[in-house]
Amino acid sequence: MKDVILDMEAIKRPYTGLGRFSLNLSQALLKLNEDLTFGFYGSNLEMHRGMCYRANPLHRIFPTRLPKSKIWHAMHQEFLYIPKYSDLVLTIHDMNNMCMNKSESFKKRFLRQLEEKIEHVEKRGGHIVFISKFAQQQALHYFDIPEDKMSVVYNGVTFSESAAKPAFQIPEKYFLTIGVVAEKKNFHTLIDLIELRDESLIIVGDTRTTHLNRERPYANMIRKQIKEKNLENRVFLVGTVNEAEKSYLIENCNAFVFPSLLEGFGIPPIESMAKGKPTFVSRKTSLPEICGNHAHYFTSFDPHKMADVIEVGLKNFNESKANKMIEWANQYSWDRAAKSYLDIYKKLRDTQQNA
Repeated sequence: MKDVILDMEAIKRPYTGLGRFSLNLSQALLKLNEDLTFGFYGSNLEMHRGMCYRANPLHRIFPTRLPKSKIWHAMHQEFLYIPKYSDLVLTIHDMNNMCMNKSESFKKRFLRQLEEKIEHVEKRGGHIVFISKFAQQQALHYFDIPEDKMSVVYNGVTFSESAAKPAFQIPEKYFLTIGVVAEKKNFHTLIDLIELRDESLIIVGDTRTTHLNRERPYANMIRKQIKEKNLENRVFLVGTVNEAEKSYLIENCNAFVFPSLLEGFGIPPIESMAKGKPTFVSRKTSLPEICGNHAHYFTSFDPHKMADVIEVGLKNFNESKANKMIEWANQYSWDRAAKSYLDIYKKLRDTQQNA
């Protein structure tokens, strides 16, 4: 029996926030672990031989057939597999489903399912981890969670060891944004902004739906908006890129712009700050907590007001501010996150052994 099994189903879409979280945290855990035995549960895993368990939809109906472990770590709040006999570590990234344009029946079902998972932690044993204080406050609005059963562990930032120029053409001057091309990212506001600036815009992110693998309606809307404004030569929806290409794009952009409406953490702005790039974000949800005083904030999505914020921010940007941004971003480390999770695992394991 393994000490810990990580539910890695989110890795099927490695360019999403959940996919990157699962990959980066699992790699840091393996690097720093000294005395725990690990297993990985999911589909299309490329982890160490002898450590992987293939996901089976029947395990949702027959949870007793899940691989046995002392601790099961559900890497996000919408995981499908609930082990019956393991302590549960549950990472809650956000409560965005309660803020989005969803039906009341959908929201009630989401809360009911999450409540069942939280009750498992409280009754069977386990721990709930939030990726930001904001996400924690969101959840506590709906659930009563004992203080000793929860904690906040921030995500980390990682980069490829080398940068690689993407195959597509790179404009001489450009703003960059990164994220799944969905309504909550609010990317359409950047199209109007670019009309008022000389720079081009590169939008990096998955344009396809998670389950049906077809173009998102919001991505189609963005393409239509670009065409209607005759910005095909200035705004580029490039899809996903690998880590080396992402590093190159961040290092060479004039500024990083992130008008997102819903975030549980917000890794892309921190990646920009870690490279010392001027970073402009919305003053929404977790972003002020994560970016602190080192980002510039959009208080309105009127394109003229956004342009004013960028104009002032770029004019006042200097090497000293860049260095302070880098220092701030360096606090977000996957190694530091992994150490916190390892402490949680070990405490649960020791409690089991002493029971």
